[in-house]
Amino acid sequence: MPVKDPRVRISQKSSWLLIAVLLCAATARAQLEIGDYLKINLSGSLGVGYNGAFGNADLPSSHSQGFTGTADLTGYYFSPNFLSFQLRPYYDRNQSNSDSQVATRGTGVGGSVSLFSGSHFPGSVSFGKDFSSNSEFRIASVPTVSGDTSGQTFGISWSALVPQWPTL
Repeated sequence: MPVKDPRVRISQKSSWLLIAVLLCAATARAQLEIGDYLKINLSGSLGVGYNGAFGNADLPSSHSQGFTGTADLTGYYFSPNFLSFQLRPYYDRNQSNSDSQVATRGTGVGGSVSLFSGSHFPGSVSFGKDFSSNSEFRIASVPTVSGDTSGQTFGISWSALVPQWPTL
């Protein structure tokens, strides 16, 4: 006997959509060796999400969806104690629709290089760049509000670890 109540059909469709989205969430790994000295590992993940609430006059409906992706590239040249590196790009976007429409997005990349980790003079260099965007759009005669931000980091560190000497 088919279900006649439309709310039950919507709930069943939402359940199937949730199962499909969970099956779409993925992770991946790869390993590559170039020549005798360069070794690279890559891992990453992708994700999709959806959330919905159905209401009536007292409780408004709302929906939100999002997408995210990250990667992590690591490796070393010759030996991890000589030169190792890491690169981490990411992307994240979320949107929510209820009384207003809100969209947020964050993208960026971070990375670092470590030199001479196994020696008495280890050092590292790091860099990061982030871009974020937030916007809100209301239909009820309120103007659009948006804000964009970005940030950047850069760092250098070095040590002198000579036996019998104070740490520098």
